[in-house]
Amino acid sequence: MMILGVWIMSTMCLTMIKYQDVQVSYLQWYYGFHSLSKELIYILSFVFSAMFGSLMALVHLYGYPKWFASASLLKDMGIRLACFVVIFSMSYLVIVYGIGIWLVPETKEVHIPLVNDEIALMFLGCLLINSFADFLLLVRKNMGPAYFSYIMQDKYYKPQEEDRVFMFLDMVSSTTMAEAMGHVQFSTLLQECFQKLSSLLLKYDAEIYQYVGDEAVITWKLTSNFQMEKCVDLYFDFSRMLLEAEHSFTEKYGWAPSFSAAIHQGKVTMALVGDLKKELAFHGDVLNTTARMQALCKDYQVGLMVSKEVYQAMEITKTTYQYREIKEVILQGKRKEITLYSVKG
Repeated sequence: MMILGVWIMSTMCLTMIKYQDVQVSYLQWYYGFHSLSKELIYILSFVFSAMFGSLMALVHLYGYPKWFASASLLKDMGIRLACFVVIFSMSYLVIVYGIGIWLVPETKEVHIPLVNDEIALMFLGCLLINSFADFLLLVRKNMGPAYFSYIMQDKYYKPQEEDRVFMFLDMVSSTTMAEAMGHVQFSTLLQECFQKLSSLLLKYDAEIYQYVGDEAVITWKLTSNFQMEKCVDLYFDFSRMLLEAEHSFTEKYGWAPSFSAAIHQGKVTMALVGDLKKELAFHGDVLNTTARMQALCKDYQVGLMVSKEVYQAMEITKTTYQYREIKEVILQGKRKEITLYSVKG
C-alpha cells in the first residue's frame, strides 16, 4: 500500500502548490465553469490519486509476482509500462467523464477536451518516473536487495571484516537425479526449487550469496539482536514447502527433491571484486568449515547439521527441534576435533 500513499501525498502536494496562490475567480474564468473551486480540484486530485494508487498497488502485489512474471527484463518492463498506461487512462476517464461531471454540473453542457497540454505533460512525467522506478525495482530483484544496496553504496569497495552466519544448502542425490532425468529437466527442477527458496529469504532476513550447481549459499549478518533461530526455521520451512509439493514434483519430474544443510558462524572478510562485472566475495575459514560440515550430512544421514557456536547462540529452537550432539568430529583438512549437532524437526 506504500504506492497508494505515495501517489495520494505527491498528487495532493503538487496540486496544492500549483493552486495555492491562484484566485478562485481566475480558475472559474480559465476553465469556464462558475461552480469550480479549489476544494473541488483538491477532491478530484485526491480521488484520482487514490484510485490510481490503489490499482497500481494491487498490480504490484498480485499482478507482477504471479500473472505477469517474466524472465526477460525487457518484457517485464513492457508489461509494466502497458499496465501503467491502462490504469492511468482508466483513472483519468473516470475523473473527467464520471466524478468531474457529477461535481461540476456545467460540464454536461460543454464539450470537455479529453487531453490538453497540462494533462499530456503530467502523463509523460508520471510515465518516466514510474518507468525509472520499475527499472530499479527489477534490477534490485534480479541482483538481490542486499547486493543491490551494496553496489549502490559501494559499501565493500575496501575489504571489511564482519561476523556472519552461513548456510550451505545442497540437494540430496543430485547426481543420480540428473543422470535419470537429463540435465535440461534437472535444471528446470532446480529452478523450481530455488524459486520456492527465494520466497522465504525476505521472511527470514536472509541473503543469497551464490548458487553453485545444485547448492545455494545463504548468509545472515550477525547483529546484537540477531535471532539465530531464524536460520534453522528457514531450513525446515523450505523442507515443508518441498514436502507439500512432493506430488507435483513426482508427476512432473519423477523425483521428489530434498535438501541437506549445514549452518556455521564466524568472521569473514567481505569485498567487492572485479570491475567489468562486480561480485561480492566472502573470504574466511568459516565458509570452508560450513562446506565440510554439509558433506557430513550424508555420512550421518541427517538433514541439518549446526556447529557448536550456532547451537550455543540459540534459545527458543532448543525446545522446538530435536538436537543430537556429535562429539570428536574431524573435518576434512582439519586436525582439531570439533563438536557438531544434528537437528530434526
